[in-house]
Amino acid sequence: MCNALADKYNGSMTKALGVLAGQDMPDDLLMKWASSADLLFAADGGVNRLHKIGIKPTVVIGDMDSAEGGPLAEALAEVIHLPGQEVTDCDKLLEYVEAQGHSAITLAAVEGDRMDHMLATLHSAARSGLSIRLALRTGIGWVLRAGDEVDLATRVGRQVSLLPLTAVESCSFRGVEWPLEKSPLSPLGPTSISNRAVTEHVHVHLIDGAAAVFLEVPPEELPQW
Repeated sequence: MCNALADKYNGSMTKALGVLAGQDMPDDLLMKWASSADLLFAADGGVNRLHKIGIKPTVVIGDMDSAEGGPLAEALAEVIHLPGQEVTDCDKLLEYVEAQGHSAITLAAVEGDRMDHMLATLHSAARSGLSIRLALRTGIGWVLRAGDEVDLATRVGRQVSLLPLTAVESCSFRGVEWPLEKSPLSPLGPTSISNRAVTEHVHVHLIDGAAAVFLEVPPEELPQW
């Protein structure tokens, strides 16, 4: 990685992981991410996932309508109870982490059987002032905002997708089979799904708007901080 977005992420020496309640990430992969983190935050029901693999979070944040009594009681963590339905528990977690002075976080357990929850998580990440990565079952995602650049190390032939979260008037996508140069993207128009790396570095520069880039990484090569 390089440039502004990477500098912001790498500028944080703390490996901060936020765990949501998505069920698709295998327990062994979640264990690798959680056990290698310096700080471990759980958003409400995320404490249930951590309890299942025997790991205690540093802080549990949310309205606590999904956190189960046993796991929450046994977490022995600081609990930040923030009632209200105006924002999501993911929003609350990100706001708390930023207020603590952190600049970046990786979110895990964002996939699951609730598509609305995953879309809401992407929206929360796009709104946040943090640099945000997504720990996925089959790779890593980055949420990009206006002006962000990222240079991702990969291997030739691996899939990489660039999906707009808002209308994007101009972006560049280099090092892929179907590159873009100052091109528009839109949720209702063109996207770049299942592209392929043709070099060992994929470069994305988002001029405006918000988008997410997803990079294929085999589970055995994860976690990557």
